Amino acid sequence: MKLLTIAAALLMSVNLFAAVNKYSSWSDIDAAYNVQIDSMTSTEAVDGVSVSVFNLCKAGNKLRTVQPVTYCARFDVKFVCENGSKFCKGENKQKVVTCAESVTRHLIGGDSKKKCVKRVKMGGGEPAKCVAYEIVERQVPSAYNIDVLYTTGDRKHDTAFTKTYELPQCAG
Repeated sequence: MKLLTIAAALLMSVNLFAAVNKYSSWSDIDAAYNVQIDSMTSTEAVDGVSVSVFNLCKAGNKLRTVQPVTYCARFDVKFVCENGSKFCKGENKQKVVTCAESVTRHLIGGDSKKKCVKRVKMGGGEPAKCVAYEIVERQVPSAYNIDVLYTTGDRKHDTAFTKTYELPQCAG
């Protein structure tokens, strides 16, 4: 009887620590303690907002979010003095960007993208500003190859494996 109890405990512990692999379900991968889904290979820009591919579905040649997404629609930019005074010289200013207006909605897009075709240098150390755009059509992907990384605590390591995620068709 004691041997049977030990064998059952061993079987349960083997099952508990079983490693996930590319054949595991996405929910098993997401729940695993020693791997993490790589955010760089699992996001897509939709209507200018970065969205997890797990929150996307395909509607014809467009991408749509399954759940509404909250994002910042308008930013407030202020320059403050590092030492807290009201007056400071340029090198002591710190740029502080905050969200002035949030929006929550479904996003639709992905079949075209705005591309900068002409930049103008602004001077004063500011980055170049885009002054001309063109719309570039693209084929919306139906699947994504997503890297799954080994982890130790908060540290990400090498790619454990790559798994394909097929986008579902949008309902209704």
